[in-house]
Amino acid sequence: MQTLSVVIPVYNEAKTLESTLARVRASDIGTLRKEIILVDDGSKDDTSSVIREKMREFPGRVRGEFHPVNKGIEGG
Repeated sequence: MQTLSVVIPVYNEAKTLESTLARVRASDIGTLRKEIILVDDGSKDDTSSVIREKMREFPGRVRGEFHPVNKGIEGG
């Protein structure tokens, strides 16, 4: 079975991550298997905890990558 990997970068998204993840999980992609990769870019809120919770809830379907510090472009 082919897999579609959906990469979602997140930064301080603890309040919105669950609803975003639910919408992505609910999207119809036909017969493809869906893998969701959440990349926490050094969040200062509970984003990493939410990601870890979703990894436990959906093993093999949700993965997390965690940057210890924000690696985004400064200033915009």
